[in-house]
Amino acid sequence: MYKAEITHKEDLSFLVKAEGDEFIVDAKGKAITPPSALLVSLGSCLGVYIRKYAEGLNWIWRVLG
Repeated sequence: MYKAEITHKEDLSFLVKAEGDEFIVDAKGKAITPPSALLVSLGSCLGVYIRKYAEGLNWIWRVLG
């Protein structure tokens, strides 16, 4: 099961911990901002699924070809 821990640090700054990694999210721009964190997470997730889909097509083309 996926687990993330988010701790308020100060002002609009939060420490995010997930799967052994951690980073700071800061709404004032001192670290990655919340909208940027959302965009990179969605973009990387999409990239993973596109890559897996492309790998699946390559397997299909090898079987058919």
